Amino acid sequence: METKTLNERGKRVRILKRLIVGTILGFIILPTILCVILFFRFYSLQKEFRSLTDAYLAAEEDRAGLQKQIGEQTDRLTEADQCISSLQADLLAQQTEEPAEPEEAEEEQPRPRKVYLTFDDGPSGHTQKILDILDAYGVKGNFFVCATANEDYLKFYQQILDRGHMLGLHSYSHVYDEIYASDEAFREDVLAIREFVKEQTGGFEATYYRFPGGSSNLHARISLASCEEWLASQGLVYYDWNISSQDATNPMQSTEAILHNATYGSDQFEEVVVLMHDLGNKDSTVEALPQIISYYQDIGAKISVIDENSMRIQHDK
Repeated sequence: METKTLNERGKRVRILKRLIVGTILGFIILPTILCVILFFRFYSLQKEFRSLTDAYLAAEEDRAGLQKQIGEQTDRLTEADQCISSLQADLLAQQTEEPAEPEEAEEEQPRPRKVYLTFDDGPSGHTQKILDILDAYGVKGNFFVCATANEDYLKFYQQILDRGHMLGLHSYSHVYDEIYASDEAFREDVLAIREFVKEQTGGFEATYYRFPGGSSNLHARISLASCEEWLASQGLVYYDWNISSQDATNPMQSTEAILHNATYGSDQFEEVVVLMHDLGNKDSTVEALPQIISYYQDIGAKISVIDENSMRIQHDK
């Protein structure tokens, strides 16, 4: 009887030991398994996070590219809108004027009397062609230049002067967001292009300036009136335009369209400043130039350079 009791106790002790061992193993193995599962889950989530981050960065790059394209198109449309607004204002002013007496109209000189052909953004691969065309027709042009890193174009700054044309300042960088970021940035850009032109021409001091986008552009985050005052303090006179060829709105503008835009409505003004661009992609501008010159010569207008006697063509603010 006593032996049986001892066997039963031994059996219970073994069962208890197994339970204790099982419990201990459970506390060790289960956390280990959970840690392994959590580790693989964390690794999976981390991989998904990296994938989402890469996709987000790629989307941001695409968005930045689209914004840049939109900005460039907006710049072109802005110049076109400014020209149209200027023409509409001049047309309205002309309509409100009292008609001249018939006998006085016969004595009036042809309009326009003077024409200034202006070329922005050069020099470029088309500068030589433009200079040769102007020489062939015996007329002078006005070049509002930018800085260039192309060594083949550096000679044109001096050539423009040597051939009797007006050499004016436009911009060093021609990046609107940089130029118009602050008053200081604007002044630095003007001083940089002035110094660049002096270096290329042996010290020539430019007198005339054209705002990138015109003096009434919508890109500036600063007061253009203060910019105008500062330009005057530097001895610089700025010029806008009252006739635009609109070659900046579309690089594939046809020759016929350039000719039409560069001459239409010019009879409203006594002095005309025609906006054109000296850029490598403006083939139709170069092709239309001889016809533009012929048109103004045929109506008796004098094609000349801007000087101290020229009417200041500046956009209304």
